[in-house]
Amino acid sequence: MTHGVLKNVLSCGYWQWEDEEYSESFVGELMSSLDAFKNEIADLKNERDTLKEEIVVLQGINQAEMNKVLKMRVFMMISWVLFVGFVAASIMK
Repeated sequence: MTHGVLKNVLSCGYWQWEDEEYSESFVGELMSSLDAFKNEIADLKNERDTLKEEIVVLQGINQAEMNKVLKMRVFMMISWVLFVGFVAASIMK
């Protein structure tokens, strides 16, 4: 046997029968679902923070590699200028 209550639904202006046992179980399920959702949000935030840290590390590595490439380009240009100068000097002799 289920126990129920008549409740006045003010917005609609009529009385509605509400089953208390159903309401209590529904509230319990809803609260556990909300707790699970909050835990999932917290896990996603932690994962987001971890990914942000990895991005910072990767940006640092990228900057270091770009500096190496820039130094290599300068070295290559200087080497090329010296080679062309040597070839020009040997042709002029």
